[in-house]
Amino acid sequence: MRKALLCALLLSVPARPDEVVLEGGGRISGEVVEETERELTILLPNGTMRIARAKVREIVREDRRSYLRREAKGAASARAAVRMYERAFALSPDEETRRDLATALRAHAAEELQLFRLDGAEAALARLREVAPGAPSDDLAKRLAAERTAEFTARAATLHAIREGRFVEALVHVEEWRLRAPDGDEAVREALARAHSGAARAAEERGALRQALDHYRMARAEKDLARLAPIAVLEAMHGGDLDGAARLLGALATYGDPAVPRFLEAVLAHLKGEVQQAVQAYADAARLARGGGAGEGCIPFDVVRAYATATLKQAIARPPQEGQKRWRETFLSPLEREDAGEFLVYAASGEVAREAAARAAAIYARIEEDLGVGPGARGEVVLHPTREAYVAADPTPEGSPLAALALGREPTAGVCYETLDEEGKALIRIEVDAGQQRWLADTLPHELVHMAQRRGWPTFRRGHWLDEGIATLYESEEAQDSRLALWRQVKDEAIPLPELLALRSTPPDRPLLFYLEAHALCRYLRGLGGEEEWRRFLDAFAAAEFESALRAAYGVESVADLERAMRAWRG
Repeated sequence: MRKALLCALLLSVPARPDEVVLEGGGRISGEVVEETERELTILLPNGTMRIARAKVREIVREDRRSYLRREAKGAASARAAVRMYERAFALSPDEETRRDLATALRAHAAEELQLFRLDGAEAALARLREVAPGAPSDDLAKRLAAERTAEFTARAATLHAIREGRFVEALVHVEEWRLRAPDGDEAVREALARAHSGAARAAEERGALRQALDHYRMARAEKDLARLAPIAVLEAMHGGDLDGAARLLGALATYGDPAVPRFLEAVLAHLKGEVQQAVQAYADAARLARGGGAGEGCIPFDVVRAYATATLKQAIARPPQEGQKRWRETFLSPLEREDAGEFLVYAASGEVAREAAARAAAIYARIEEDLGVGPGARGEVVLHPTREAYVAADPTPEGSPLAALALGREPTAGVCYETLDEEGKALIRIEVDAGQQRWLADTLPHELVHMAQRRGWPTFRRGHWLDEGIATLYESEEAQDSRLALWRQVKDEAIPLPELLALRSTPPDRPLLFYLEAHALCRYLRGLGGEEEWRRFLDAFAAAEFESALRAAYGVESVADLERAMRAWRG
């Protein structure tokens, strides 16, 4: 009985209405739930504690209604204020408390509307009419009606577009519907899955296999994901995640066309600089391909081989050990070198090398502290003096079947990758196009974050949006503000948050939009609390799924809630 009483009190009473003053002068704020001659039992926010009565000088009790009203005035949100005022109103339904509750309910309804939580807004307005029938609420009622109309319109447009086979258009409409519908709405989930499945099939028919893979992921279509598994391996390679590619490749041992996994082994070996192994694997793949066609439902060898051209355009291939000396003689020998402690900096002149080394060392020290990483593999920072030199230094191994795939760097200003030095030791190299204006303020800090991530950051590759989004947080304030301003301008082209979280690499058809969305999400989360909450989120995300980390760090219940809040922040 006593345990049941305490549990009921845990659920019903507010925190800290009493203050226990100790004989030594200390004070404990809580709810005195039991009092005997020998001890007190105090209810605290995280449990209960017992204190010997002899240690207590005084118990300062506050009137429950006054306490609730005071707490409501300082509540962090309108929803919390409503809860406090409702309790105070239940204790004493006086006119003053009624007015305060009505004001809080109105603010809560506006808050719910801003977050597209229409059921919550409707409930708040209904309660407002009960508490204060004459309170002004017509403006909120009109906004609610408009949002309900928008929800109905989006639902109808979604279903019509799906019936007509216009699946990309359907995805735009279903996003508007999903934001306004209650969390977990089954009709929304079904429409979203149908739209993604249709978009995936359409993408596959036109040969856009990587886009099809993204859509099948969102539709949770396991059979189709298994069929497109070779594209997932190429996608991991494209993102520089060679270990992830190797793990995915291991699951392809029984793939219907044996030439496919063997070809992917050849590609992976070349990306690692293992030329001899790659040559043998490539020959095996060609022999297996001549032996017969693909099994039912598998991607044929020729398609996978051709698709590697499009998927791996931005992959970074490690120079093989025997080619490192030649690479260094060609691209590093003409440059001046400066030791920055954590890495060596190469630049066109000693002055540029020294300035960059000093700046890089200061930036990297801050990154190390923020991300909690220590020294790792040896590092190099190569500042190519011109765009031409930067592009020419693409280290695709000579003789690689990828050499003909035009692994250029034209769209990028910097790269960071793991490689081996001429002695076969692990090396992390950053290369920067120092011929462009903002390399020192933006590109170099961005790539230094990637170096730190590769040196053992536990959250690395937990989300591609996070890897790139955090890197943008170390660019100049001017660059960050420009990204955020542009993100707000292109809201009609937004990548829905669930889709952004599912991306494993930068989508080739929307690279700029991806970087804008990744920056905005990281910037929003960092600003949602303080530095402590941000670090707590990063640590939690290293070991748990995104939503679990979100709840643990910020108390945000779901991706849908986060997306609504970001939509309101975006304006």
